[in-house]
Formats: sequence, structure tokens, C-alpha cells
Amino acid sequence: MKRIAIGYLLICLVLIPSLFLFSSCITIDTYTSESPPATNDGNGPIDAGWELPEIDDEATAMPSFISVVAKVKPSVTAINTEFITYDIFNRPILQQGAGSGWIIDKNGLIVTNNHVVENAQNITVTLDDDRTFSAVTIRTDPLTDLAIIKINATGLPAASIG
Repeated sequence: MKRIAIGYLLICLVLIPSLFLFSSCITIDTYTSESPPATNDGNGPIDAGWELPEIDDEATAMPSFISVVAKVKPSVTAINTEFITYDIFNRPILQQGAGSGWIIDKNGLIVTNNHVVENAQNITVTLDDDRTFSAVTIRTDPLTDLAIIKINATGLPAASIG
């Protein structure tokens, strides 16, 4: 009985690697004399002679990325948070988080993500001009992951939406 099991084991050890070796050597040639390789004559899916269409006088050009960044950068904020979590032994640990937001109202309303401010004990907002404010959470929506926070400041550079 033992000799038969060893014999099967040896056959498997020889047969399986040889099948892998020979199966990787098989190639299939799909090119025949009736079907020459495809060439791009300009009528196929990729046209080598294609050029960008010219902009006529009626079309409005999109603003450049640089001008958009320059316009919105003053309203972008950095948000730092502190919150309490518990370790495996139920000891409180102070954790820190960070995110970003943008000013939507000149009187201090800022939109950010809910996961940035969720369960935060302390929220600190840093503006583009390096001023730092303490913030409070006004509204949160976990479903859409949006939150509105407020800082005590006026005359802020609000982003124009739309």
C-alpha cells in the first residue's frame, strides 16, 4: 500500500511540472496570409493625422488652471483637530487629525468633510495668511460627508461658487 502511494506521488511530482513547462511553450499564430496586420491609414480608430479643432469666436475658452488656483487659494483653509480615542485597555488617548476646507462666507463659515471634524474636541483653522482661529461645528452630514464649521472672523475671502 505504501509503495503505491509513493508511486503516485512520484508520478505527480514529474507529471505536473512537465505539464506546466510544456503548456507555456505553446504559441498560437493568428496571422495568416489572408489577414495582414492592421495598418493605420487614417480611417481606423486611431487617426495619426488628427489635430485639435480651432476655437472660433463664439466659443469661450476655459480658464487656465493657474488662474483658478490664484482665485481660490485665499479661501482654502487648513483644519487641525484633536479627539479622544481609547486603547485596548480603555485608556484615553489624544489623537490628532488634519484636513482642509474652504471659506464660503466672509463672516467665517467654512465647508469641510464630516470625517475631518467628526467627534473632534478641538478644531483649529489656519487661513492662507497664517492666521489661526478656533472653530465650532455648526452642522454635519455623515451621509454626504460634509460639515460646516464657523470661526469668529469677518472680512474673509470667500470662494465664489459656480
